[in-house]
Amino acid sequence: MYRHEASDDHKNCSQEQSLKQNMAHAIRKSYEAQDNAIIKALKVVYWLASENIPLSKYESFLTICKQLDIPGMEPLSIGGSNRVNYCSYYAANELLNALCTTIDEDINSLIAKSSYISVLCDESTDISNTARMTIYFRLINPETGTVKSVFINDIEYEDGTGEGLCGEIIKVLESRNINTGKVVGLGTDGASVMTGKDKGVYGRLKALNPHLIIIHCLAHRLALCTSQAATGLKPLKNYQEWMCSLFYYFKRSAQREKQLHKVQSLLDHPTLKYREVHSVRWMSFYESLEPVFRTLDPLLTYLHSRGLKDPTAKGLLKSLATTQFLYITHMMMDVIPIVSKLCLTFQSEQLDVAKAKVSLNLCITDLEAYKNEQVLYKTHVEEYFETVVQNEQDGHYYFKEHRLLNTNANLKALRSSFINKLIENIKNR
Repeated sequence: MYRHEASDDHKNCSQEQSLKQNMAHAIRKSYEAQDNAIIKALKVVYWLASENIPLSKYESFLTICKQLDIPGMEPLSIGGSNRVNYCSYYAANELLNALCTTIDEDINSLIAKSSYISVLCDESTDISNTARMTIYFRLINPETGTVKSVFINDIEYEDGTGEGLCGEIIKVLESRNINTGKVVGLGTDGASVMTGKDKGVYGRLKALNPHLIIIHCLAHRLALCTSQAATGLKPLKNYQEWMCSLFYYFKRSAQREKQLHKVQSLLDHPTLKYREVHSVRWMSFYESLEPVFRTLDPLLTYLHSRGLKDPTAKGLLKSLATTQFLYITHMMMDVIPIVSKLCLTFQSEQLDVAKAKVSLNLCITDLEAYKNEQVLYKTHVEEYFETVVQNEQDGHYYFKEHRLLNTNANLKALRSSFINKLIENIKNR
């Protein structure tokens, strides 16, 4: 008995259960390490996609992670010759496809649960001038009663007619097993190819589902209210053209922009870059307007210094160094934020109808108060009358040291006409 107890066979047999448990623990720990490493790789790919960073940076990103001794990255490369390698561009593509499949499955699950859906679509072109259409769905969660917008696809199309675009939307619906009877709403930008009742997308989808309703994007309608109110008045139409000319003047020459920034810095102004003005994107007009407003002094200084050598700069100076241009700039700095506040309300994810109506009425009230000079805060137009003064000796108007051309326009009447037209457009739309 003693000899058996001391034998190797007995000892190995008695340790068998313990060895099995240790082996199982080691295997489980190895798998956990690999799983955790792959999860980290998935997070890296997700982050790159979220930040619009190309997947070609995936490998270098993992390299810097390893150089920083971030733990848990080692299992992504296994074997002396990297027989198993999750650090390549191709591995990143596979991980991205896995993420896309998972997200798609979640979206399809939400679609299946929602009793009805609305289709939101907008057509445009990418940087290669390829026609594309972006499609979102608005879904209802039956468990919570909340509405959610989900991105579906960004598709390339060739036929830009109502028939062609409608066909593309139907293809997307069929690919997700959605019956057209489930589609009760269509949201568009108001283009005739979308809203046409006969040959447009709306008319063709309504033929498949008579209960379909169409909504012209409220934010887009509000932008049209502002742009059309401005276009209807010649001074404001000219103002848009001057702003566009100013943008392209500096865009076409890096040297001009560099010299402008030097003048801005010398005069202790912020170093700002001028932005493009879009005729149908007046809610983003503030981004173009503010840099000009904040750097009016260095802008006029630069154009004046270039006027003798550069005919374009001389022409811009003649248009911008006027009482009318400066007044409109100050006026827009007052008006655009009022309308933008309403636009942000319309763009909220969970828009309440009652809140939208209150915000609409408040916007109109604020515009009326501004027109009648009944606001309780100091406006930019008041600042204009403080900084643009008439010299008693020569009779000319000056902004700081810059002599301005007096356009003899009734500026207060211009403000009233613009506000009245804007309010009228908002009420009609």
